[in-house]
This record gives sequence, structure tokens and C-alpha cells, in this order.
Amino acid sequence: MRRLAAIKQDFQGYSRQHKEAILQAFRNIQASPLPYLMTLLALAIALFLPSGLYLTINSTSQLFDGWDARQINAFIKLDTSNDRLEVIARELRLNPGIKRIDVTSREQSLQVFRETSGLADVLDLLDENPLPAVLVVLPADSVETPDAIQALADTIATYNEVEHVQLDQDWLAKLYAMLASLKHFTYVLAVVFGLMVILVINIGLRLDILRRQQEIEVTKLVGGDARFIQRPLLYNAIFYGLFGAITALIAIKLVFMSLQPSLDRISSLYDQSIQLRIPLSFSLDLILMAVILSLSTAWITLKLLLRQIEPR
Repeated sequence: MRRLAAIKQDFQGYSRQHKEAILQAFRNIQASPLPYLMTLLALAIALFLPSGLYLTINSTSQLFDGWDARQINAFIKLDTSNDRLEVIARELRLNPGIKRIDVTSREQSLQVFRETSGLADVLDLLDENPLPAVLVVLPADSVETPDAIQALADTIATYNEVEHVQLDQDWLAKLYAMLASLKHFTYVLAVVFGLMVILVINIGLRLDILRRQQEIEVTKLVGGDARFIQRPLLYNAIFYGLFGAITALIAIKLVFMSLQPSLDRISSLYDQSIQLRIPLSFSLDLILMAVILSLSTAWITLKLLLRQIEPR
């Protein structure tokens, strides 16, 4: 029981210390709000740019999801019967790399060509149907890279009845190369602005310590330890990360709201829908990352700076 009471007493003392540190952190902000707001704004900008670009790329990539850039067209030899065509289609549907197969028979190809080409009179002069049957293959969502799609096309081409397989591989490769380059640029930007966050926190804490140097000297003079001095400043760093990330997310949301009407007009041209949104998981990850980065930077900075301040 004594041990339990001692643990409870220690916990209450620990809680009081942190409660006082949080209140002191807010008092620090009230004492000099402008420097705090400037640091917070710089931190929000550093988080806004890479996060906004990353979310924009992810959201606008929806525009390509409905395009048939990954579509594989397998043209069948003219002497292949419709029964054999259906057998091939059934076998291919068992392939886990295929999401959907649409079968267009020779008769259907002729009918579509007759209705869309305006050459119906010319077709009537022909002795037989010159158009082949076509298997339109849509790869599964897991088959997304150019190499994987090409491998699937090669598998389809192994059937003797397949005359030719058509895939706009060059255009597809360029599309994925462009998206990969943009995502890579976003990662580089995130690293650069992550370093900027560290620099902003470092400068903000240095200025805060300079403003409170005499107070720190007096605290050390009367026996205050480093943890007592550090605790409010560490909470200030937590507030930097927390409110900086929230401010960045609000700014991203406002920008997305202003861009959405323009994207709606563009996506309607391709019969697609683009929704610029901020996933909850991304918001939580950004806030957590900003808090951890701010707190770790502050801890290291304070360790180094407080050693240099001694009572005169």
C-alpha cells in the first residue's frame, strides 16, 4: 500500500509539473505573440508546399484511372470460329492479371464499322467480312507498371489464334515516367522542407532563449535544473508542430476548394471525376510527423544552448 501511495504521489507531482509547464508555454506565447506567429507561419508554409503537391498529384492521377491507356487489343485470325473465340476468352478470364475481357466477334466488328465509317455501300461489294474479331482486355488494378502490362500482352500473344496484340506502350511508359518523376520530386521537396522545419524550429527556440536569457540565468542560480527550464520550451515546440500542421492542412483545404471548379470542368471533358481531398490518415500522419520533428529538434537544440547559459 505504501508503495502504491508513493507511486500515486509521484504521478500527481509529475502531472503538476507538466500542467505548469503547459501553462508556462502559453504564457510565453502571450508574452511575445508576434515572433511565435511568424515562426508558426514559416513552419506551416514548409509543410504546405510538399504536402499540397503530393495530395494534388495523388488526386489528379484519378483522371488516368478511367482511361484505356492500359487496354490491350488482341486481333484474332480470320479463320477462328466464334466458339473458339469464346473458349479463349474464358481461359483468359481465369488469369488473375485480367480484370475484364470484352469479346467483339467479326460480325460485331463489321456492324460497328458499317455504322461509324459511312462506307456501308463499299462493304456490300465485298464477298466476305475483312474485319477480325477482337478481344479487348483490361488488366487488373494490380497490373499497373508498363513492364507488367507488356508481360500480360505477351501472354495473350502466345495463343495461335491471336494475329496481333496492340498496346500503346510508348505513351503508357511516358505517362508513368511523368507521374513517377513528379512523385520523386515531391519526396525530394519533402526532405528539403523537412530540413527547413528543423531550421525554423531551431531559430525560433534560439530567439526565445535569447529573450528569456536573464530568466534562465536566475532559474539556474536558485537551483532550477535543466529539465525544469526545458519543459515549457519543449511544449512550445509541440505547439509549433501541432498548430503548424493544422494551419498547413487548412491552407491546403482552401486551395483545393478554389481549384475544384476548374478541375471539374477539365475532368468532365474526359467523363471522369477528380475530387481534391485530404485523407484523414494523411492529416494524422502530417500532424504526428510535424510534432515529432519539432520536438526532437527542440530537444537537441535546448540541450546544446542551455549548456552555454550559466549564472553570472
